[in-house]
Amino acid sequence: MRPLYSHLVHTLPPLFSILLDPRPASAQDDHVPRCYYPDGTLASNDYACRLNTTESFCCTTNVTCLDNKICQVLAPTQYEYNRGTCTDKTWTSDECPKFCQAQSPSYGSGVIRPVY
Repeated sequence: MRPLYSHLVHTLPPLFSILLDPRPASAQDDHVPRCYYPDGTLASNDYACRLNTTESFCCTTNVTCLDNKICQVLAPTQYEYNRGTCTDKTWTSDECPKFCQAQSPSYGSGVIRPVY
């Protein structure tokens, strides 16, 4: 699985633009895609993985977006691969991950548990 990109690296340019932007923070956030859990709850720590599309699947910080819509955790945890969130609040877009929605509608979901 090839990573789309790592949020650790790609969140730096927006951070610098916020620091240099004289507008209030509330005005700056208007152009940032928001991410939602399957039940429509806002996932405030998640970021869109595909910035050049209308809708996108999302992953949280310090996680790599894979092109199969799975989020790869960079630190050792119980689950190393997770189902993230989506910029489409209704989850009807084809860009939203279509797996593990019923099991955890209001939070992320572990997809693969590694055996050590």
